[in-house]
Amino acid sequence: MPQESRLPFAPDQFFHLHYHSEAKPIFHIDGNYMFFLVRLNKILKPVGKVYAYCLMPQDIHLLIKTEDREALFAAFLEEKHTEAIDAFAPDAFVQKHIDELKEVYSKAVQKLFKEDEEVFGHYFKKVQVAEGPALLQTIRDIHLAPVKAGLAPAPKDWKHSSYVNTARENRTFEMGAAVLEHFGGRESFLNYHLSPEGGT
Repeated sequence: MPQESRLPFAPDQFFHLHYHSEAKPIFHIDGNYMFFLVRLNKILKPVGKVYAYCLMPQDIHLLIKTEDREALFAAFLEEKHTEAIDAFAPDAFVQKHIDELKEVYSKAVQKLFKEDEEVFGHYFKKVQVAEGPALLQTIRDIHLAPVKAGLAPAPKDWKHSSYVNTARENRTFEMGAAVLEHFGGRESFLNYHLSPEGGT
């Protein structure tokens, strides 16, 4: 399956983004996690919605759904681009916001810790995810990432993911209700995550 920049961001589609840093942490302290989430919600809002996330010391997992073409084009115009209207390209426009998020976070971390090394590492994987079982499994995999990494005994014990906010139907996580709807409700969401192989 195509990965990285070879797989374009298409409108109205789900994408799983995974960043990994082998050499050093992406997140050093609790404040780093909060800073990233605040910027994530602000910078990506014009181009997509975050359906699931998990932030770990050396990994970032994001499941985003891009806006439809009409909404992306409206956001493109709202940002007052000087390019001609026919220069609009959904992939480039979404990627611009992803790059901005990385740049803003990287600069903040580099300034805080007085270093200039690459923050996100050199591993990046982007996978387009179809609705249905593949989407449910991707959300489960994202939430179980800290468990598989030995960082938490269960997804509910890792505070830097969307699992707890979704399970508790916390309105501070905008897409929590939509995620539960995909699973068929809160009980099915919980059972799917508890099952050794997923499924309801």
